[in-house]
Amino acid sequence: MLRRLMTGLVAAATTLVGACEDAPRSTVLFASGQANTFLDYAASRGPLLVETLGQPFTKDSVGQPTSDLIAAAITRRKLTTTTDSAQAGDPAFRVKVAFNGAGGKDPNRLCAAPAGQNGLISSAPKTGERLEILAVFCNDQTLEAAVSGSVAYPTNPQDPQFAALIKQVTRQIFPQ
Repeated sequence: MLRRLMTGLVAAATTLVGACEDAPRSTVLFASGQANTFLDYAASRGPLLVETLGQPFTKDSVGQPTSDLIAAAITRRKLTTTTDSAQAGDPAFRVKVAFNGAGGKDPNRLCAAPAGQNGLISSAPKTGERLEILAVFCNDQTLEAAVSGSVAYPTNPQDPQFAALIKQVTRQIFPQ
């Protein structure tokens, strides 16, 4: 009886550990402490600009799905997002998400490029590995928050793994 119980516990633990390998992982690289204040200001002016760099999926664009997931992750206030700098309330305040190293490893570099002028090379899809992102919140060319993250490579932008990663990173950029 005890042997069956132990076997069951080991099997359950193995399943849980295996599931954790697929779960999103993220790390806060920098936080100025002012991201939520600037978000409130930017949101009061109109939609928040979301820019994406890199193309992690062969057929599917990530711009609009990423923008929609960022808006859904911020629950403390009503927020709209856009991928068009002309529609943004104040394009100086923006979230940039670089996929698979498209923006390099330096979060300051992502903010240094003005809105809509990234000038960074797109990344090719690396299916079968982990999808890596670097997400930053910029106040003009000043970095306000930066988070890096990864997840077991999702199949497309509608994959629950992709959504979980974007939402987790967003909540770390803008803590509730």
